[in-house]
Amino acid sequence: MMTRTIWAETRGQGQDLVLIHGWGMNASVWSGVYDVLAKNFRVTCLDLPGHGRSRNQSLGSLPVVAEALASVVPDDSVILGWSLGGLLAIELASRFSGKAKKLLLVNSSPCFVRRDNWSCALDAEVFAAFEQGLREDYSATLRRFLGLQLQGVSNARELIRMLRLKLEEAPPEPDALRQGLRLLNESDLRSQLAALGIPVAALLGARDSLVPGSVAEALRSECGVGSVELIPDGAHIPFLTHPELFVDWVMRQGHG
Repeated sequence: MMTRTIWAETRGQGQDLVLIHGWGMNASVWSGVYDVLAKNFRVTCLDLPGHGRSRNQSLGSLPVVAEALASVVPDDSVILGWSLGGLLAIELASRFSGKAKKLLLVNSSPCFVRRDNWSCALDAEVFAAFEQGLREDYSATLRRFLGLQLQGVSNARELIRMLRLKLEEAPPEPDALRQGLRLLNESDLRSQLAALGIPVAALLGARDSLVPGSVAEALRSECGVGSVELIPDGAHIPFLTHPELFVDWVMRQGHG
């Protein structure tokens, strides 16, 4: 299989820390915490295939994305995945064992869709509605998704405006968005997460409308996640809404 080249940038020195963004976004979403993290880690930010500066590529299947990520992720990294990025981080760590020394999952889950034995997730109809929305009105669907991520946040309008500007500067490919929704809808990596054999920590938000805070206990009991922390008033993007808390958590977990 030919490995595709994706955009990545590295700053800082020390322990390698890799940041993997979520659905529809790009590496600029980390701009508010990038510099402070780079004072304490050697930080690699990347744009997923079909996103940001890795446009003109398809996102593809989990194995294909994992191989693309492996081409830019240093060995023995602390890999931090937010939302869809967490799912991809699990796949990467499972397929390329030398890449991750620790996994940090931020508002993410190994299984985003509710199943008979997994109730702490969204209904499949939510992702089907987003996929239908992309076909009918691409821009409105992205705006709706941004709103869901910041639902209940006091300065949501300001943050949504900022995220919209980042998306307008480097909009994702529509095909990559559809592929990402399929990955969220179809993937179940619970067994892979439980079998990783490396430390895993998770940060969740009690008010997250996309990854329910109720997944915390399941991550501990079913997936072997050793450390799970819940932000009581947290929504889906803690590095925007609670940047100091987020950086403190990454510092503790990344150097722990």
